[in-house]
Amino acid sequence: MIGYLLKLRERLVALKAGVSGHTTKWTGQAETPTTIQDSIDALDDMDGEIADLESKIAVKRKDSRILEAATNVIVGTIESKAYAFHKTEPAELVSYGLKPPKPSEKKPIPSADLVPNIKDDHDGIGFIISTNIDPDADGYDWERGVATDPADMNTLPTMAFYKHTTKTTFVDEYITKGKRYFYRVRANNASGDGPWSPPQSKIQ
Repeated sequence: MIGYLLKLRERLVALKAGVSGHTTKWTGQAETPTTIQDSIDALDDMDGEIADLESKIAVKRKDSRILEAATNVIVGTIESKAYAFHKTEPAELVSYGLKPPKPSEKKPIPSADLVPNIKDDHDGIGFIISTNIDPDADGYDWERGVATDPADMNTLPTMAFYKHTTKTTFVDEYITKGKRYFYRVRANNASGDGPWSPPQSKIQ
């Protein structure tokens, strides 16, 4: 119970005991053990309502964290795509509220042989996707495709843009168990795009 309500309740309990012990003195008065108990009950009811609201607020706070995490995924996806779409016109990133990357010295077009690596996430939901580093890369474009036949490891499905990132490792949580997913990656910088890596696939 909230401190100030608890103190009032304790005072009422003591007063009720006093009135009950001296009934002849309190005969005809508006204050009786019953009316005092009504005040005690009102405090208890208020405390119960507050506890119920606090419980609901705790649930909402938890829900808000879940919503925050889901929304961060959406925000991150939009931002990474914006960087990918405007990598040759970085000034346009300002219209998204994003800072253009700092200009860097002219680098050669990335040429390292990239190899995607796919393994199950630690919680068993989704894949941890990674690749080796291209020393000339400022970022990496990823494409993803879903096989029609999960048992077919050799037929490359239609590949679509999935993510642009400056990191060599990320988690793909949007996985349906039993389906085969293919990934390929290329490095890029202001000079252009490197070659696509050989595709790799995995089923969860």
